Amino acid sequence: MTQEYSFDREPDVQRGTVFALVAVPAGIIAYVALYEVGFIASVVAFGVAWLATLLYRYGSGQEVNRTGAVRVAIITLATIVAAIAAGIIWDVAGLVADDYSTSPFTELTSPDFWPYLVYDLSDWEYFRQYIPDILIGLLFGIIGCFSTLRAAFGRPGSRRRHEPPTATPNETPQTPTRPDAQEPTAPPRFGVRAEDDEPR
Repeated sequence: MTQEYSFDREPDVQRGTVFALVAVPAGIIAYVALYEVGFIASVVAFGVAWLATLLYRYGSGQEVNRTGAVRVAIITLATIVAAIAAGIIWDVAGLVADDYSTSPFTELTSPDFWPYLVYDLSDWEYFRQYIPDILIGLLFGIIGCFSTLRAAFGRPGSRRRHEPPTATPNETPQTPTRPDAQEPTAPPRFGVRAEDDEPR
């Protein structure tokens, strides 16, 4: 079943935004999963931008206009920031779990883990190992937002279509004429003199 989009009505921006918010938990889970196995999780930013755009279109019933593009971009960037933070927290939880022979889920639910997390991340020598991941993730997130905004602002459908002007019932459309326009003249006939064509 395909979703049809109509330009005859205003898009439901609020409904589209709510649908696009589904991309937030999906992006965080995908980022942490890829980060755990060692892949470049920053590419998730493109997936988040694509998913948020798709969900917005489905929820609003329209193509992404300028207002929708700004909201999708904000959702994408916020998702990447939250995903980066979640990836770092998950990584620290995994290290602590290895030391105490537990699981990351156990550490995340332990009240003793969070002071340990703050203590570790407040150490510059420990925190700076995450700086490349943070910068790359933000870079991909900005690129994903820029691509979404550029596509929405450059799409003809993002602007309301104008109908061609129509004549009123009391008016008759007139064809514009050039001031120098002249009536066409018949070409001369070969073998016939001009005075022969004049009436006698």
